[in-house]
Amino acid sequence: MLLVYENASPDGEDREAWLQRWDLQERDWTGLTPEEWRRMTTHVRTHDFAETVSRWRELGREAGFGDVHELFVAPTDLFRLFSFRA
Repeated sequence: MLLVYENASPDGEDREAWLQRWDLQERDWTGLTPEEWRRMTTHVRTHDFAETVSRWRELGREAGFGDVHELFVAPTDLFRLFSFRA
């Protein structure tokens, strides 16, 4: 079994819409300074490319996993936990 907790989009959402939703959560990250939030957001905007739920399922099947389940969706709907089993 492989567990993956990654950024993910609902089917039909493009990257820009996902990034717009990312930006909306800034007020909830109260443990970060404004500089820390800026650095994290710069990383996300540069390096994070959320796949859709359907694409995560396809990736699992393409890798040889016969069973792919979405186990958890973060309250922000920005991240999901998938299990992949042979």
